[in-house]
Amino acid sequence: MTVAEPNYVRKDANNVGYAIITGGNGWGDSPLSALLDNDATTKFGCSNSGDAWAIMIASEPVAVQQYSFVTGADTYGYPGRNPVSWKLEGSNDNQTWTVIDEQVKSYKLQAKNKEEFEFFVNGTETYKFFKFSATQLGDGFQMGEFWINAQAHNYAENAELRVEATCTKEGQVVYECDDCHALLSKPIEKAPHTYVDGVCKVCSAKIAEITLLPTRGGDNTPYYAKFRYAEGVSDAEYVDIEEGWNTVDFNDSEWGELMMPLGSFGPYHTRWIGERNTFWFRRDFFIEDPSVIAELTFKATHDDDYAVFLNGTKVVQEYDWTNNENDWRVIDVDPALLVAGKNVLAVYIEQNTGGAYCDFGLEAQIAAPIAVGETGYATFVAPFDVDFTGADVTAHAATLNGKYVKLSDPVTKVPVGTA
Repeated sequence: MTVAEPNYVRKDANNVGYAIITGGNGWGDSPLSALLDNDATTKFGCSNSGDAWAIMIASEPVAVQQYSFVTGADTYGYPGRNPVSWKLEGSNDNQTWTVIDEQVKSYKLQAKNKEEFEFFVNGTETYKFFKFSATQLGDGFQMGEFWINAQAHNYAENAELRVEATCTKEGQVVYECDDCHALLSKPIEKAPHTYVDGVCKVCSAKIAEITLLPTRGGDNTPYYAKFRYAEGVSDAEYVDIEEGWNTVDFNDSEWGELMMPLGSFGPYHTRWIGERNTFWFRRDFFIEDPSVIAELTFKATHDDDYAVFLNGTKVVQEYDWTNNENDWRVIDVDPALLVAGKNVLAVYIEQNTGGAYCDFGLEAQIAAPIAVGETGYATFVAPFDVDFTGADVTAHAATLNGKYVKLSDPVTKVPVGTA
């Protein structure tokens, strides 16, 4: 089939041009043309998978090494509009199509606005035409841009989008491409607490309280968990995805990373798709000296059944669900299960019918602070966020700065009068 050469609005890093020639029907303010108009502030959007497709032409035949989605400009508010399953096909006559890549229930796309997500395929066959089709949706479909192969960006910081870190959540620095307006975000580590008389004057946290692994919190702050996923798992019993998956030494390098919480209702950052499916999660954290942890508390909202493990030991299993995303299950955990160094909180959850939701974290209470005497030195293990201006210093080293980084200098000596 002969197709007239169009105006190639978008070009890749090798100066190959691409243009849309046909596709599905978009919403009135979200037309098909916006999928490849070199402008991430616009989007192609539709309500069903029958319209979520597009055929594009390249200025010359190319082998696909990778392709990219740029999420819509309001995806943070509508995470369920990211596609769940899709195909990319190639052709040289616009009639006979060969599958280049197919993703089924992918959870890689995140609730971020105008952000590029790359999928690598390393193809060798060259094609002139490319067809993208979404085969499964969540709550409709939207996409800012769709690109073939590596792109060239000219990123500069957008100061208006910068979010400063606080002692309760990470911030982010955001870079925007001068050409296409796609965004690239990078996290800023949490700020330290500012303690006055043992209480943070910013967030009111007590110096003896630690959040080892945060939940979404009142402002729906995202966090990440390693995950595996399966369909059709029986709801009659707990199932291991791999031997030792819930232990510290398990190698999870091949597991994916999910933006949490996960749900089909309430505030979520990744849309839970389908019924009768199961997830296995791993979240790690580091503690220099677990003996200073006096109390340990697991908290979660879950729908449906779940099981929880700390360093391979089961701490709870329930064939039940919480009433909603704000109905927290709070369970005391034995601090003796903690070890020095890396620890792993592992969660199994299955969804049997109706709604689905998962949000979980771990909190701790440390032993009493150490008072600095009138002579000599007080030797203690210092947390990363201690404000050394009071009379007491806290004896713990459990840290969480968003990346679970261990302390570089955990043992400190403080002279009298300087702590």
